[in-house]
Amino acid sequence: MFLRECRYKEHFDECVRLFIELKEDFGENAVDEEIIKHAMSLAFEKGKVYMAEKAPGVPVGLVGYTFGDPDEQYKDPTVAFVLFTMMMPNYRKSMAFIQGFAIIAQFLQESGIREMRLKALKSNLYTNRLYSKFAERKAEVLNMKGLPCILYAADVSELQERLPSLGRKRLIRC
Repeated sequence: MFLRECRYKEHFDECVRLFIELKEDFGENAVDEEIIKHAMSLAFEKGKVYMAEKAPGVPVGLVGYTFGDPDEQYKDPTVAFVLFTMMMPNYRKSMAFIQGFAIIAQFLQESGIREMRLKALKSNLYTNRLYSKFAERKAEVLNMKGLPCILYAADVSELQERLPSLGRKRLIRC
């Protein structure tokens, strides 16, 4: 698996298609095509989008984030706000997520990011369990559709140390 940095003009449609394919993972009716395009545009304009691929042209996952928190008008560029992160179903409970996230954490640290923030729908138990393994619950907030979410935050340097140990734990269980 490798990560490819996506470019707005070249990869926007491809990224939107993958997002639409996996949109139900965010919860029933949590996102629609308009919100997907808005989130994708925001990630391309204010941050970065990476596609995880098994081989060139074979997507495994997608992550997009902004430099700064949108709820704080992007004031602090040392905060990366993850707008979306998703993986194809067959890779979710594999080492691919840990490996991909470790690479993203490394990219963030190299970019001068100190903190990563993520939101999960309060009703999405899977995502909340996953995020709570490496990030701290900070607050209850609303998403763009007004649905209740949990805001998580993680120190990027601590994340760099923690992700490999999560991977080792996962390997031991297999």
